[in-house]
Amino acid sequence: MQDMGAWQFERRKGMPRSVQIVYDRIQDITDTGEEGDFTDFDCREIRIPVRAGDGKRYFAAGYAEALWEFRHRRLVLERLPGDRGTVLFRRDIDEMNGEPLDTWHAIGSIADEYNVPRTERSQAFETLFQRECRRLTTDEGVPLRVVHGIKFTDRAYWVDDDGRGRQNIILTDDPADPILRMPFELDMGQEFNPHLADTADGFITWLCADDASRNNMRLLAASPFLQKYKHLSFVLAGDGGNGKGVFFGAFSKHNDQTARLSCTIDAEKLAGGSRLSGTSLEQEPAKLIGKLWAFDEDASGLDQHQTDRLKRISTGDRIDSRTLGRDVVSFNPRATLCIATNLDFVTNMDRSMRRRFAFVRLVDGRKPDEQKMVNFRIFCATSGAAGFIMASCRYWLEHPDGIVRDVQLNRAEHMSDAEEWVVAEILQHGFAVNTQNPFLRGNDTHAVSRLKEKLGLESVRRSDKWVLKVANTAQARTRFEPFAEWVKTRFEEDGNTTPPEPLDPQPSSLNPDEYGFHCDYTPARPDKVAVNWKRTVEDPNVDTSRPPEDARAWACVPADGYAVLDFDMAAHEGEPSGWARMCTDLGDYGSLAFPRTYLTRTPSGGVHAYYRLPQGVVLKNAAHPQGMPIDIRTERKGYVIAPGSVTDAGRYTVADDAKVCELSGPMVAWLTAHGYVDTPEPVPAAVSPAPQDSALPVGPDGVIAGVDPVTGEILTPFTRGYSDNPLSANRGEAIRLNPPVQSPGMTHQPVLEWSYGLLQRAREQAWTQPEVDALVQRILDNVRPGHDPQDTSLIVRGALDKAGLSTTIPLPRR
Repeated sequence: MQDMGAWQFERRKGMPRSVQIVYDRIQDITDTGEEGDFTDFDCREIRIPVRAGDGKRYFAAGYAEALWEFRHRRLVLERLPGDRGTVLFRRDIDEMNGEPLDTWHAIGSIADEYNVPRTERSQAFETLFQRECRRLTTDEGVPLRVVHGIKFTDRAYWVDDDGRGRQNIILTDDPADPILRMPFELDMGQEFNPHLADTADGFITWLCADDASRNNMRLLAASPFLQKYKHLSFVLAGDGGNGKGVFFGAFSKHNDQTARLSCTIDAEKLAGGSRLSGTSLEQEPAKLIGKLWAFDEDASGLDQHQTDRLKRISTGDRIDSRTLGRDVVSFNPRATLCIATNLDFVTNMDRSMRRRFAFVRLVDGRKPDEQKMVNFRIFCATSGAAGFIMASCRYWLEHPDGIVRDVQLNRAEHMSDAEEWVVAEILQHGFAVNTQNPFLRGNDTHAVSRLKEKLGLESVRRSDKWVLKVANTAQARTRFEPFAEWVKTRFEEDGNTTPPEPLDPQPSSLNPDEYGFHCDYTPARPDKVAVNWKRTVEDPNVDTSRPPEDARAWACVPADGYAVLDFDMAAHEGEPSGWARMCTDLGDYGSLAFPRTYLTRTPSGGVHAYYRLPQGVVLKNAAHPQGMPIDIRTERKGYVIAPGSVTDAGRYTVADDAKVCELSGPMVAWLTAHGYVDTPEPVPAAVSPAPQDSALPVGPDGVIAGVDPVTGEILTPFTRGYSDNPLSANRGEAIRLNPPVQSPGMTHQPVLEWSYGLLQRAREQAWTQPEVDALVQRILDNVRPGHDPQDTSLIVRGALDKAGLSTTIPLPRR
């Protein structure tokens, strides 16, 4: 055993002066009862010697404390082939009871670890400690080094490097093996327990959604020690209720050995998010010094550029960090990143990125009180990370290459409108012309690049333009497939969409007129017949503004400018209902084409949709024209049974209590094509007749359904139905508005899409500034009640920016 009390420092040029003096004279004064200059790891009071002349210390107290710990062999170099190690390890202390532990942590520098003031730091001390620690040996004369591995009381796992580029995962369970007497970076202090490993493995199977995720999850726990070269980061994805926080807590809270080697991070700060300050970006990497697991339990979505920066940490490339009041520290991060997120995590598709990120899809929606979750929490709280580390060691030994499997992480249901449009175009045509994407500016190169990486697309030349298509690689096809399936399902479900169920509880106000529908009410019999309803409505001596008192059923007669669309069930089994037909042709209820409005459900399963008519639109009071299971009751030409009524068939209930909305342009075009619209003879100057070879549906007035009668333009989902009035000099004042219904608590997306659609059309048609200002003011004035005006201003500002327009109308900021 080396006599550390008689240690003699090798004299080298440039070494710090007076080191031997301080080392020899530093002393324990605990027995004197006096207070020392610092308290050591055994809670002893230690005094640092001073110069005889002026009573000052020879050098900083931090360096003296490091010499004291070196004297007690608590500073050791790492074990590397050829003894080339340069990283120093300091033995851990149980701060609760002051006892030394068998775990060690890497330090960035002596000066940082021992809090040496910036003005007293010297690189000569860093060199001194590395050189002197290299001279430490065991009782057998073997160099004393910290093994980067995991040690149990009966065995150890580590990666052995032969110095010629070959690494092997080693398991030793021979008590006579001298390496078991070496300090290990992680000493679990307990025997390897196969039953504990099996239990942990069972919980991993339960947590993960698929086999590929289970493979990757089994690699996680021992990954900091058993990777042959540092490269892996783990990303756990799920929306919640999946146990990821409990799993992370097993390492960071419930196991003393792993807790000292764990830290909590903000992945976005490490990756350099644009919304963050320079100070926070500089400080975050410092958390990784001496740590082997770095957990972010709720990471923000990261794009390709940010994940590229995380790759440097995954591979251990040297990085810089600066904490307040300290110099810049350069170090090689050794921690394995473990990031949990419910947002997109986009990487590029090259092989290096696929090797570096191990994705895990978790099963969501676990209930806190279900027995398996209770057992999982108990297991983590009582065993900590031990079982998971044992299971992972065993798995690494069986799979030494540590190959991660592909897991699709980005959720199809999280697609933006721009992404969904691109996928739909590719499914329909095999490619997408992104400059025609109504949800994305074609010159937004960052957004286009992110979209390509997320969906697995590439840009290719087609005729005279660039288009997007699925890249011709297995990785790209794997990325695109779930998005394509989701969009296909949406297409298939459109024709089978069921209407909203009756509200429970029913609103206190049931009358359509209280939601903006002008109408009259007359009594109705239990068989739904309203006797003499027309005479009653036209009688000036009868008040029809309120439902009749004491009546069990009553009719609602639409006033001029209003109509009820009566969606009936299909006449024959297997055929679509009227509601399904409109959803199939126009889109989901609540979209711009099929806007929300006041709805009631009939006892037979049908739907009454209450709408306001656009100016100039006259509907027929029609019943199943062309065999379509949709009736129209409009402008005192007919009636429907009002909500709240009880007939022989049952009760009429409210299914959507939204404010009454105006029929959208697509709805008018659809109704025209199916014979519901009674349009007067058009003014020749304002009508463009349908071309002879047009495949578009043509109404009875010769106007193409879905084509602007003034400009001849095919109307998109944004512009359809917003035809300008040719008689007005200011198009911003004349354009017809169909604002989406907005109730408290609803998303702002419908208003944003609607605003952007209008402004995009203004930009394409080169409107003047007064016209744009008039449109902006009308947008602000016409958003339905329930939408915060300040939020509306913010949304309009965003829509203006996206459309590349500006306005002189004041848009207040929060």
